[in-house]
Amino acid sequence: MLKHIVDKWDIPKITNSKLKCLFKRIKPIMLNPKYNDFYYIKKVNPKKKVFIYKPKFKKSAKVGKKLIKLGQTFSLHGSHPSLWKPSMEEVLTFIQDEPYIEKVVAISIEFLAHHESGLGNIGKITMYGKIDKC
Repeated sequence: MLKHIVDKWDIPKITNSKLKCLFKRIKPIMLNPKYNDFYYIKKVNPKKKVFIYKPKFKKSAKVGKKLIKLGQTFSLHGSHPSLWKPSMEEVLTFIQDEPYIEKVVAISIEFLAHHESGLGNIGKITMYGKIDKC
């Protein structure tokens, strides 16, 4: 998938109903430098860009204890290449067709590279699911 993203600027579409459904279940997490641990982010608007800048941290995501990494994929984010401005809508657009999407409850994203077209940036998305206690 990364080769396709690097070679072609192609952002898939997502319906409002699918976005609403996924956003209800899938929450963003990111590294809280104060505790060197992943935390959920408060008050994220799924359509507004830049949910990763100046985040208000909610509670520990407990990666490894309550959440387990399910997989990774890549995404495109439109803006000037010098700006890293992902929105939850953009992230969910790229993971909506993952085979295990029903198990995803959290995502984290990191900057990977500038897109060669000059239209934006490439991100690396990590998807997490709940650890089965059985």
